[in-house]
Amino acid sequence: NSPFDNVPTVQNIELREMDIRANGRVEDSTGHVSNIVIGSEWENDQWKVDLSASRSSSRQLSSNIALATTFVGHGYVETALGDPIPTVGFIGSDIAASRDPANYRVASVNGSFNTLSTDRQYDASLNVAREFGDQGLTRIAVGARYADHKTDQDNRKITVLASGVSSLYGGLPAGVVAGSFSAEPFMHEVSAGKGSFLGSYNGSATFPQTLLVSDPDAFLNKYSADQLISAGSYTNDVTGITDVSEKSLAAYVRGDFAFGRLTGNVGVRVVRTQQKSVGAMPDLTAIILDQRAGSVTRVPAAEPVTVERSYTQA
Repeated sequence: NSPFDNVPTVQNIELREMDIRANGRVEDSTGHVSNIVIGSEWENDQWKVDLSASRSSSRQLSSNIALATTFVGHGYVETALGDPIPTVGFIGSDIAASRDPANYRVASVNGSFNTLSTDRQYDASLNVAREFGDQGLTRIAVGARYADHKTDQDNRKITVLASGVSSLYGGLPAGVVAGSFSAEPFMHEVSAGKGSFLGSYNGSATFPQTLLVSDPDAFLNKYSADQLISAGSYTNDVTGITDVSEKSLAAYVRGDFAFGRLTGNVGVRVVRTQQKSVGAMPDLTAIILDQRAGSVTRVPAAEPVTVERSYTQA
């Protein structure tokens, strides 16, 4: 122990079972955007009318999946006072073992999978104005605008446990722990694309310049979405679903005036807004952290909750 701001601080920790997660992750998304706008304008003597309407929408399908792998060995964590980065490493024979792909085990394939998000908005507006002259009441304008906006996103997640990964693959080699499956076919070595990891760091901590991590594409590219789903669990947890809508109606009237050199305007604008959010509230005491699947958090079923509010501003 050593003093740090008068607080006893442990600087060296030795761990009999230090778990390193060598997870590779792949992200993919496709999207579509559309926008339609129409408008018209009419003028006659002192009158002017503007009318416009639009519809815009977007749709995106996205996935963010990790191939979770793990190595457990005899390790240590060492810190130095004033140094923001600790040294983390393995001890004895586990130094070489941590560099051998055969010693890594599959935990799971997990993450968001084919998550759909949509956004849609309608807008319409009407403005009418009449000109009168250069003095007194010179112009009157009235108008209204309607907007309808809705956003939705589901919460689709997939978890394929190690046994399911092995079954899809056609049989993985046995892992170093009884009942586990080796991640060796999916492991590859990575290094900094340019320069070195933490190249600007000048402290005393040491860390590797190459790492073994899983390559999700080495597994995922071989199988269809249906195959992956059938090998594991595929959920759409309501606690993470987004369902929000808002409608608003605004109206205004404005008058412009001129009395000699004095000019100005006076008016009022009123907006009525309605908002609605649909969600869910789970039993927070029943949430489970599944370490077998790579520390995946499992949330129990929840009851739907709807929140609505309306307000007027002027």
